[in-house]
Amino acid sequence: MLFDRVPIGRVHLMLPGLGVESCIRDYTRLLAAAPLDIVCLGIGVNGHLAFNDPPVADFTDPVDIEDGPARPGLPPAAARRWRLPRLEDVPRTALTLTIPRLLRSDRMFCVIPGPMKRDAVRRTLNDPIGEACPATALRTHPACTLYVDKDSLPEG
Repeated sequence: MLFDRVPIGRVHLMLPGLGVESCIRDYTRLLAAAPLDIVCLGIGVNGHLAFNDPPVADFTDPVDIEDGPARPGLPPAAARRWRLPRLEDVPRTALTLTIPRLLRSDRMFCVIPGPMKRDAVRRTLNDPIGEACPATALRTHPACTLYVDKDSLPEG
């Protein structure tokens, strides 16, 4: 795990056990006090970033954290893609950093392995920047590095 290998000063996990609104308020306060230095993320097979899925991703969202439905219109194959035994195990709601908040980090490191991500990588690199493929927003960040393997690298 990253936290075992890299000396990290503090980690603040989003733990909504004391209530979603309280968690959002507390985490928003933490973000204002100490902005994100780095974001480590991946890209979903549909081009989502965090829980910012098409068609609900909002590149102009004025808040830092969203609370809402996760994976709208989730197909049954999604449980297999997430390597979960049953579709019922896929989260139905989630707290997530918004696209604008993610993009305000100093550096972004995006790891995208595997053949099922090939189309998402192609779209990230070539589609028009917009909410239809939220990962296209990464192209607007001045210090975002994509790490792909031979299986996720688009052909051509």
